[in-house]
Amino acid sequence: MQEIPVVVKIFTEEEYQSFKADGSFWGSERDLIDGFIHLSTQDQVEGVKSRHFEGRQDLVLGHFLTEKLSAELKWEANDRGELYPHLYRELRVEDVVENPDALVTPSRECKDSNGTTLNEGDSVAAIKDLKVKGGGSMVIKRGTVAKNIRLTDDPTKIDCKVDGVALTLETQWFKKL
Repeated sequence: MQEIPVVVKIFTEEEYQSFKADGSFWGSERDLIDGFIHLSTQDQVEGVKSRHFEGRQDLVLGHFLTEKLSAELKWEANDRGELYPHLYRELRVEDVVENPDALVTPSRECKDSNGTTLNEGDSVAAIKDLKVKGGGSMVIKRGTVAKNIRLTDDPTKIDCKVDGVALTLETQWFKKL
């Protein structure tokens, strides 16, 4: 079987709102009866919607990384012999990778002083002299290059090394090379 990186849960609006409020979801009535949470691949969604949610207009798709669902995700055949993902634990908010209602804060792009998107491994140059806080007399001179930057959880900061010193720096003072 090919590797499927993302699986989908078809929520009703009510289930989705409960999931958002509680931070986890143990399943729909059908899931609870069957003992696992019914999931689908992206390719299976339309068929599942037509078979099990016909006429429903209040559906929300939740997308989940299979690697985060780990050992509790089992691929099992239905009565037609088609393999479907079944989850034997609750869904958690931190497992979401995308959702129409922005359940999780979308990843924000890291931008340099010119508004250019920065990526892992880029090189940047200082646009002015910068005194390093907590760095004693260390100053990053205008034009100093930091190679192979690392992005942080904060899109306004990058991790890098300058003159062999590991630093977290504000992106507003750097331009991408």
